[in-house]
Amino acid sequence: GEIEPEFLLLRSGAKTGDKILVTGNLGDSSAGLEIIENLDFKFEEKIKIKLKQAHLNPCPRFVEGKIIAKSRLAHSMMDISDGLSSDLAKICEASGVGAIIWEDKIPISKETLAFAKSVKKSPLNFALHGGEDYELLLTSPPENANLIIQKIQGKTKTKVSELGEIKDKEFGIKIVKTDGRIMPLNTYGWDHFRM
Repeated sequence: GEIEPEFLLLRSGAKTGDKILVTGNLGDSSAGLEIIENLDFKFEEKIKIKLKQAHLNPCPRFVEGKIIAKSRLAHSMMDISDGLSSDLAKICEASGVGAIIWEDKIPISKETLAFAKSVKKSPLNFALHGGEDYELLLTSPPENANLIIQKIQGKTKTKVSELGEIKDKEFGIKIVKTDGRIMPLNTYGWDHFRM
């Protein structure tokens, strides 16, 4: 496709102090892949179907991306194809910045939470490192964050969550755990070439 140059929004535009936002929920696709690869999981069929569909038929946020780009309220944006941790690292590297995110603000669906609990896996790992969610990861000046949330939710009904802040490069990339500890964020994600 084509885009008008004045509406081009790159991953390299994040600025220190920006808020970090994400559309939708993270981890559903990864949980769905886990179900597909392990068909013997005993789990509620309705939830299995929803999570498998998230992996097999992802819904990229084209409309939301266009609204954000045309609004000129954001500094950077990309889709989450390799996992939140990996794609946040790409924005930070391209922009020459660091970041901090809060574990308890990462949007995870009730289906992924229930599935992870039943198979004794971390829902956070699905959300951070799973990939192929195709949600939008973006940064915006603090004063624009609520405007973006209202604009997207108002026009598309898509949930938008604020989950962190851009920091100086020297800060690195970190996560605030639910118990308040600040830890380096491991930035590995989906490998599109795995066999």
